[in-house]
Amino acid sequence: MSEFTKKSITINDEFVPPPNTELLYLDNQLVLSKGYMMGIVAASGVGKSQICEYFASIWIKPELSQHIQFKTYDQSCLYIDTERSLNDCYNGLQRIKGRINSSITPSTFHFESFESIYNTEEYLIHLEYLIQQHSDVALVILDGMNDFISDINNNSESSALFKSLNTIALDIRKSPFFSIIFML
Repeated sequence: MSEFTKKSITINDEFVPPPNTELLYLDNQLVLSKGYMMGIVAASGVGKSQICEYFASIWIKPELSQHIQFKTYDQSCLYIDTERSLNDCYNGLQRIKGRINSSITPSTFHFESFESIYNTEEYLIHLEYLIQQHSDVALVILDGMNDFISDINNNSESSALFKSLNTIALDIRKSPFFSIIFML
């Protein structure tokens, strides 16, 4: 048997898919399963951070949206901002708490800001560390991926980053417990 065959899975009538690990629905359509990644890509200044904050708000308080539904509300959300200043991050947290009508940050929500990290390897090591520190995390929101690599348009650099993130999403707990939503 060739090495290629050993690494592939035949999908046919005998194939039994893994258990359903639904996470995010948009208008009753599955758009993200646990163990996978979803990216939102747009130009600078169009409101990607506000989208991240909105997803976080819905995670905390599901009734805020009739169109977006998460399926794992009993676990935590880890929001990591890599680009905004500490003041902007603080203001973002205040907007989230305003949307959910709470003066305190819920225990199912963790907001982190990367500070003084200067290369991809450090970002990934710290990301894994944060995920391990919050063992109940089902959703990781990475607000700002541009800081993870020097040139997002460099195919080899981008591919290496996404492979690393995919490995983190699938392997850090050796099963597909959580997903990553990222912004570019």
